[in-house]
Amino acid sequence: MNSKLSLILLLAIGTGSCHSTKPVASLNKGLTGTYWKLIELNGRPINSPAGTNGYYIMMNKDDNRVSAFAGCNQIMGEFAAPDAFRLSFSKMASTRKACPDMSLETELTNVLQSVDNYAIAENTLSLNKSRMAPLAKFVASAQPK
Repeated sequence: MNSKLSLILLLAIGTGSCHSTKPVASLNKGLTGTYWKLIELNGRPINSPAGTNGYYIMMNKDDNRVSAFAGCNQIMGEFAAPDAFRLSFSKMASTRKACPDMSLETELTNVLQSVDNYAIAENTLSLNKSRMAPLAKFVASAQPK
């Protein structure tokens, strides 16, 4: 068998084993435990205000909890990643501070509730619904202290 055919066969076998019911941490170590800084929402670039810790999302593999921030209130809830690249968020809630403009956090909360899959390319996390354009993009970043 030639080497190209062997490589194709090996890749096909490896790809077929991607679906799993293993815990989230074993699917992609970058998904959980990473400080993901928001850079795009519904196709619009997002710039965090200067002097802030930025807008972000973090997922904790130990309890499948998610926390996020988009300008005013802390957003929290649960996430599930039942197999490779599948992702959903549920039981989303937030603190209740009244702020002058809450549109970004409302939009992020709505996006999180509609996500059904994700992709990670290098240091960028894309949250998606079906095969549509990414709903939100994040870049891995050092967590502020």
